[in-house]
Amino acid sequence: MLKAAPSRMGARDGVVSDTSADIAWQEFSVPYRFPVAFTERLFEGSNRTLRDSLCGVEEKKRHRCVFFVDDGLTKTFPSLLGDISAYCHLHNDAIDLVADPIEMPGGEIIKSDIHFVERMQQVIFDHHIDFKYRAELGNGLIEHEIDHVFSGCYEESVAPDSGEVAEDQYVEMDELARQIQATRNDSLLG
Repeated sequence: MLKAAPSRMGARDGVVSDTSADIAWQEFSVPYRFPVAFTERLFEGSNRTLRDSLCGVEEKKRHRCVFFVDDGLTKTFPSLLGDISAYCHLHNDAIDLVADPIEMPGGEIIKSDIHFVERMQQVIFDHHIDFKYRAELGNGLIEHEIDHVFSGCYEESVAPDSGEVAEDQYVEMDELARQIQATRNDSLLG
């Protein structure tokens, strides 16, 4: 236990404190476990990856969804917004698309203009979308978290900001899956 010395520092209002405090440091960690799916042609009707991911915990629920799509993706894949709508319509027993997919600017524009974040928040609020989940972690701990799912495809050369990214590399999907599995196995054994 760490014992603090009495304070003689004056507060802004001129009151001097003669109190001391016992300080004990507490520490805990929360393990995270979640699935990572690798797929191609996500919005083809026969691909159940998104549908099954949404229904993984609550199978019988019709999940309310809204999609915000990077305008770089829609330039590269002009049919993407329609593909998303068609996919959700095909799987409407599990997916409730509450609004047409919304195109948003990507890159630095969306990060530097609060208007876009506010627009997304308003759509989420207007359509009563929640990103919440509940997980029982054991020992009486229950985690409630707000989740976000991001996905993308980029066909140009990657030029990450060195202030944000220490290293990058391109790997095929099979190799990425192998690396994740190897890392997972190492962390379970270590």
